[in-house]
Amino acid sequence: MRDPVATTDALLSDLARAARQGDLTTLAQRLPELEAAGAMLAAVPDRAALDALRARAAALAPVLAATAEGVKAALARLHEIRAARSGLSVYTPEGRQTLAADGLRNRGRY
Repeated sequence: MRDPVATTDALLSDLARAARQGDLTTLAQRLPELEAAGAMLAAVPDRAALDALRARAAALAPVLAATAEGVKAALARLHEIRAARSGLSVYTPEGRQTLAADGLRNRGRY
C-alpha cells in the first residue's frame, strides 16, 4: 500500500489540474479516491505532513467550489435552452417571466 500522505498529495495535485483544465471526468473519478485516502490519514503520526495536506486542501476548496458553481450555471443554462423549445420566455413590465405568446397583445405598441 502506498503512503497515504503521498497518495493524498498526488490526488490533490490531480484535482487541481483537473479543475484548471475543466476535466470533469477526472474530478468525478478522483473525489471518491480522495475520500478513501483521507480516511487512511487518521493513522499518520506526522503532524507536519498532515498540516501541509490540510493547507493544500484548503487552497483547493474554493477552486472546487467555483468549478461546482460553473457546472450548476451550465446546467441551468441548458435547462433554459430546453425550455425555449416551448416558446420564447420574456419578462412583463411587472418583472414576471412569461412566454412571448402571452405578451403578443402589446405587439402593436411600438
